[in-house]
Amino acid sequence: MNAAGLSFEATPHHLLLSDRSGSDARFKVNPPLRSERERAELWEAFRRGEVPIVASDHAPHPRDAKELPFDRAPSGVPGVETWLPLLLAKVRAGDLDLKVLLSAACDRPARWLGQPLGRLAPGHRANLLVVDFTKRSKVEGRGLRSPCGWTPFEGWEAVRPREHYRDGERIVEAGEYVGAPVGRVVRPEYAPGEPADALRPGG
Repeated sequence: MNAAGLSFEATPHHLLLSDRSGSDARFKVNPPLRSERERAELWEAFRRGEVPIVASDHAPHPRDAKELPFDRAPSGVPGVETWLPLLLAKVRAGDLDLKVLLSAACDRPARWLGQPLGRLAPGHRANLLVVDFTKRSKVEGRGLRSPCGWTPFEGWEAVRPREHYRDGERIVEAGEYVGAPVGRVVRPEYAPGEPADALRPGG
Protein backbone atom coordinates (compact mmCIF):
# COMPACT_ATOMS: atom_id res chain seq x y z
CA MET A 1 0.00 0.00 0.00
CA ASN A 2 1.24 3.46 -0.79
CA ALA A 3 0.26 7.08 -0.29
CA ALA A 4 -2.08 6.87 -3.28
CA GLY A 5 -4.07 4.11 -1.57
CA LEU A 6 -2.93 1.43 -3.98
CA SER A 7 -1.96 -2.11 -3.09
CA PHE A 8 -1.37 -5.51 -4.67
CA GLU A 9 -1.09 -9.11 -3.56
CA ALA A 10 0.72 -12.31 -4.47
CA THR A 11 -0.52 -15.86 -4.15
CA PRO A 12 1.38 -18.82 -2.69
CA HIS A 13 1.20 -20.62 -6.03
CA HIS A 14 2.94 -17.73 -7.77
CA LEU A 15 5.46 -17.48 -4.92
CA LEU A 16 6.24 -21.21 -4.78
CA LEU A 17 5.40 -22.73 -8.18
CA SER A 18 6.75 -22.02 -11.66
CA ASP A 19 6.05 -23.17 -15.19
CA ARG A 20 8.40 -26.07 -14.44
CA SER A 21 6.18 -27.40 -11.63
CA GLY A 22 3.82 -29.28 -13.93
CA SER A 23 2.25 -29.16 -17.35
CA ASP A 24 -1.25 -30.50 -16.72
CA ALA A 25 -4.29 -28.42 -15.86
CA ARG A 26 -3.71 -28.69 -12.11
CA PHE A 27 -1.13 -25.98 -12.68
CA LYS A 28 -3.35 -23.82 -14.87
CA VAL A 29 -3.92 -20.50 -13.09
CA ASN A 30 -4.66 -16.94 -14.11
CA PRO A 31 -2.29 -15.15 -14.43
CA PRO A 32 -0.20 -18.12 -15.59
CA LEU A 33 2.72 -19.46 -13.60
CA ARG A 34 5.93 -17.76 -14.65
CA SER A 35 9.48 -18.91 -15.28
CA GLU A 36 11.58 -20.14 -12.39
CA ARG A 37 13.68 -16.98 -12.61
CA GLU A 38 10.62 -14.75 -12.32
CA ARG A 39 9.21 -16.87 -9.50
CA ALA A 40 12.48 -16.59 -7.58
CA GLU A 41 12.52 -12.82 -8.06
CA LEU A 42 8.95 -12.54 -6.75
CA TRP A 43 9.86 -14.73 -3.77
CA GLU A 44 12.84 -12.54 -2.94
CA ALA A 45 10.65 -9.42 -3.13
CA PHE A 46 8.20 -11.11 -0.77
CA ARG A 47 11.01 -12.03 1.62
CA ARG A 48 12.13 -8.40 1.68
CA GLY A 49 8.63 -7.30 2.65
CA GLU A 50 7.97 -5.60 -0.68
CA VAL A 51 4.77 -7.57 -1.39
CA PRO A 52 2.05 -5.94 0.73
CA ILE A 53 -0.44 -8.81 0.94
CA VAL A 54 -0.46 -12.57 0.41
CA ALA A 55 -3.81 -14.09 -0.59
CA SER A 56 -4.95 -17.62 -1.37
CA ASP A 57 -7.00 -16.92 -4.54
CA HIS A 58 -8.91 -20.07 -3.56
CA ALA A 59 -10.49 -21.85 -6.55
CA PRO A 60 -11.47 -25.42 -5.55
CA HIS A 61 -12.45 -26.78 -8.95
CA PRO A 62 -13.54 -30.45 -8.95
CA ARG A 63 -10.89 -32.98 -9.90
CA ASP A 64 -12.74 -34.01 -13.07
CA ALA A 65 -12.80 -30.40 -14.27
CA LYS A 66 -9.03 -30.12 -13.88
CA GLU A 67 -8.57 -33.41 -15.74
CA LEU A 68 -10.04 -31.93 -18.90
CA PRO A 69 -7.66 -30.98 -21.74
CA PHE A 70 -5.60 -27.96 -20.71
CA ASP A 71 -7.40 -25.50 -22.99
CA ARG A 72 -10.83 -26.53 -21.64
CA ALA A 73 -10.00 -26.84 -17.96
CA PRO A 74 -10.79 -23.93 -15.59
CA SER A 75 -8.04 -21.77 -14.13
CA GLY A 76 -7.24 -21.74 -10.45
CA VAL A 77 -6.18 -23.97 -7.56
CA PRO A 78 -7.48 -24.68 -4.06
CA GLY A 79 -5.46 -22.66 -1.59
CA VAL A 80 -7.36 -21.48 1.47
CA GLU A 81 -6.28 -24.50 3.58
CA THR A 82 -2.68 -24.71 2.44
CA TRP A 83 -1.35 -21.18 1.97
CA LEU A 84 -0.56 -20.46 5.62
CA PRO A 85 0.82 -23.95 6.48
CA LEU A 86 3.08 -23.81 3.41
CA LEU A 87 4.46 -20.39 4.33
CA LEU A 88 4.83 -21.32 8.00
CA ALA A 89 6.98 -24.23 6.79
CA LYS A 90 9.15 -21.70 4.97
CA VAL A 91 9.47 -19.76 8.23
CA ARG A 92 10.52 -22.93 10.02
CA ALA A 93 13.11 -23.67 7.34
CA GLY A 94 14.60 -20.19 7.74
CA ASP A 95 13.56 -19.10 4.25
CA LEU A 96 11.08 -16.44 5.44
CA ASP A 97 10.97 -14.08 8.41
CA LEU A 98 7.89 -14.57 10.59
CA LYS A 99 7.38 -10.80 10.86
CA VAL A 100 7.19 -10.50 7.07
CA LEU A 101 4.58 -13.26 6.90
CA LEU A 102 2.48 -11.79 9.72
CA SER A 103 2.52 -8.39 8.09
CA ALA A 104 1.43 -9.67 4.67
CA ALA A 105 -1.04 -12.25 5.95
CA CYS A 106 -2.62 -10.47 8.92
CA ASP A 107 -1.72 -6.86 9.63
CA ARG A 108 -1.78 -5.23 6.19
CA PRO A 109 -4.99 -6.92 4.95
CA ALA A 110 -6.80 -5.81 8.11
CA ARG A 111 -5.51 -2.24 7.78
CA TRP A 112 -6.48 -2.20 4.11
CA LEU A 113 -10.04 -3.24 4.98
CA GLY A 114 -10.20 -0.96 8.01
CA GLN A 115 -10.83 -3.84 10.42
CA PRO A 116 -9.63 -4.13 14.07
CA LEU A 117 -7.79 -7.36 13.29
CA GLY A 118 -4.38 -8.67 12.34
CA ARG A 119 -2.27 -7.55 15.29
CA LEU A 120 -2.15 -7.53 19.07
CA ALA A 121 -3.35 -4.08 20.08
CA PRO A 122 -5.89 -2.50 22.45
CA GLY A 123 -9.39 -2.58 20.99
CA HIS A 124 -8.55 -5.29 18.47
CA ARG A 125 -10.43 -8.57 18.30
CA ALA A 126 -8.79 -11.54 20.02
CA ASN A 127 -8.28 -13.71 16.94
CA LEU A 128 -5.19 -15.80 17.67
CA LEU A 129 -3.34 -18.80 16.30
CA VAL A 130 -1.14 -21.24 18.20
CA VAL A 131 1.66 -22.69 16.07
CA ASP A 132 4.08 -25.43 17.11
CA PHE A 133 6.99 -25.31 14.68
CA THR A 134 8.19 -28.73 15.82
CA LYS A 135 5.05 -30.33 14.36
CA ARG A 136 5.26 -30.88 10.63
CA SER A 137 3.08 -32.71 8.14
CA LYS A 138 2.69 -33.24 4.42
CA VAL A 139 0.04 -31.64 2.23
CA GLU A 140 -2.37 -34.27 0.90
CA GLY A 141 -5.25 -33.48 -1.40
CA ARG A 142 -7.38 -36.27 0.03
CA GLY A 143 -7.00 -34.77 3.50
CA LEU A 144 -8.26 -31.30 2.61
CA ARG A 145 -11.63 -30.12 3.89
CA SER A 146 -12.39 -28.75 0.46
CA PRO A 147 -14.39 -31.35 -1.51
CA CYS A 148 -12.18 -30.96 -4.58
CA GLY A 149 -9.72 -33.54 -3.19
CA TRP A 150 -6.56 -32.33 -4.93
CA THR A 151 -3.78 -29.77 -4.58
CA PRO A 152 -0.81 -28.67 -6.70
CA PHE A 153 1.26 -28.89 -3.49
CA GLU A 154 0.87 -32.63 -2.98
CA GLY A 155 3.63 -33.87 -0.66
CA TRP A 156 4.93 -30.41 0.30
CA GLU A 157 5.93 -29.79 3.91
CA ALA A 158 3.42 -27.87 6.03
CA VAL A 159 3.28 -26.44 9.52
CA ARG A 160 -0.37 -26.25 10.53
CA PRO A 161 -1.72 -24.07 13.34
CA ARG A 162 -2.65 -26.27 16.30
CA GLU A 163 -5.23 -23.96 17.87
CA HIS A 164 -7.29 -21.02 16.67
CA TYR A 165 -9.15 -18.54 18.83
CA ARG A 166 -11.89 -16.32 17.38
CA ASP A 167 -12.87 -13.41 19.60
CA GLY A 168 -11.11 -15.19 22.45
CA GLU A 169 -13.00 -18.48 22.03
CA ARG A 170 -11.20 -21.60 20.87
CA ILE A 171 -12.57 -22.89 17.58
CA VAL A 172 -9.68 -25.20 16.59
CA GLU A 173 -8.11 -27.67 19.00
CA ALA A 174 -5.25 -30.03 18.10
CA GLY A 175 -5.75 -29.06 14.47
CA GLU A 176 -9.46 -29.96 14.42
CA TYR A 177 -12.38 -27.54 14.19
CA VAL A 178 -14.41 -27.54 17.41
CA GLY A 179 -16.28 -24.25 17.07
CA ALA A 180 -19.91 -23.58 16.28
CA PRO A 181 -20.88 -22.15 12.86
CA VAL A 182 -21.57 -18.42 13.04
CA GLY A 183 -21.88 -17.51 9.35
CA ARG A 184 -25.02 -16.21 7.72
CA VAL A 185 -26.23 -15.81 4.15
CA VAL A 186 -25.61 -12.25 3.00
CA ARG A 187 -26.62 -12.71 -0.64
CA PRO A 188 -29.90 -14.71 -0.57
CA GLU A 189 -30.17 -14.71 -4.36
CA TYR A 190 -27.14 -17.06 -4.43
CA ALA A 191 -28.65 -19.51 -1.92
CA PRO A 192 -31.64 -21.09 -3.73
CA GLY A 193 -33.80 -23.44 -1.77
CA GLU A 194 -33.18 -21.86 1.63
CA PRO A 195 -36.28 -21.02 3.67
CA ALA A 196 -36.99 -17.29 3.51
CA ASP A 197 -36.87 -16.93 7.31
CA ALA A 198 -33.40 -18.50 7.43
CA LEU A 199 -32.08 -15.85 5.05
CA ARG A 200 -33.04 -12.93 7.26
CA PRO A 201 -30.48 -11.68 9.81
CA GLY A 202 -31.08 -13.59 12.99
CA GLY A 203 -33.27 -16.10 11.14
